Amino acid sequence: MKLNFLLLSFFILFISFKDLNQSIVLLDYKYEICKECSNSKNIAQCKNWTRKPKKEIQELMNTMKASNDMEVHDLYNTLPCVIRGKCIFKNDTSNFELNAGGYMWIFGKDTTFTFVYPRNGNFGVFFNIK
Repeated sequence: MKLNFLLLSFFILFISFKDLNQSIVLLDYKYEICKECSNSKNIAQCKNWTRKPKKEIQELMNTMKASNDMEVHDLYNTLPCVIRGKCIFKNDTSNFELNAGGYMWIFGKDTTFTFVYPRNGNFGVFFNIK
């Protein structure tokens, strides 16, 4: 009986901690070339940019890890290939921008959340960016 209680308690605790990991629900999006952050070399990198279905974009967004702008500035490239749209994050509808350089911003009501794709991953392959 005690073992069942302990197992049930552990399961409930596990579910509670799992809920702390906020998932991102993609509502709508569009692919764009960011003119203000581009030059001819960067635009050439986006020439063969592969469009992905909504399900794959949402899965990608949910594999990214919380980070900060300093890490993005120091370790990630800013490319003109971006996906902009709306998502649900922390129970709020927010705008987001996912840059093909491997990072994403979600613009909350009071703060901007920064996410990055793991450095050991190959983000460019996902979008066919060379």
